[in-house]
Amino acid sequence: MICTKKAQVSIELLIALIFVFALFATLQIIFFEWDLKTLKTQEGILMQDICTMISSSIYDANTIGFVSSNFYIPPTIIGKNLTIAVYEKYILLNLEGREHSCFYIAKYLTKNNASPPFNLSNGTYYLENIDGMVNIRG
Repeated sequence: MICTKKAQVSIELLIALIFVFALFATLQIIFFEWDLKTLKTQEGILMQDICTMISSSIYDANTIGFVSSNFYIPPTIIGKNLTIAVYEKYILLNLEGREHSCFYIAKYLTKNNASPPFNLSNGTYYLENIDGMVNIRG
């Protein structure tokens, strides 16, 4: 009889350990999903901020008249490569398959005197308005 009691305690302990392990694994999955959603939200906010910064800089250069300003584009966002394409009236950001776009207001926009579409890579860019034409140098 003593042997069966020891076996009974071992089985109960094993069941309790399996339950604790399953609970721990479930919590890990929940926290991982929460972290992934938070990361995607942060990426979206940063992409929107960069797009708005570029659009606002173009708008300011276009409306204020003779303006010379600059903006900086980071090489990565949270470790992911960022590519930026400027089209006729909007800017498109691509973060390894995730896209965000925003419109800009400028009658004439060029990059080093070339009309859109063109790409912007990481680095510092300078905006200047010469005779109503906004030119991006960098």
